[in-house]
Amino acid sequence: GMQYITGLMELLLEISPVGVDDDFFELGGHSLLVTQLTSRLERDFNVHIDLLTLMENPNPRNIYAHIAAQLGGEDNLEIACQ
Repeated sequence: GMQYITGLMELLLEISPVGVDDDFFELGGHSLLVTQLTSRLERDFNVHIDLLTLMENPNPRNIYAHIAAQLGGEDNLEIACQ
């Protein structure tokens, strides 16, 4: 799950590697890219990403926790990644 999220950020930002605590905006992310990130995560995990929550804590660790909470835990998130 975490690897998927960091990989998606690397793809959108065109940089590598992205660490789990790296800030999306400090790495060069902007409003268009955050919209792309959000829509990909929502589609791939079938969840709703709260844009305000994402913008307050825009790093892979917090995005992972946000998605895991919606899916009922980290185990369910890992299953969704398979």
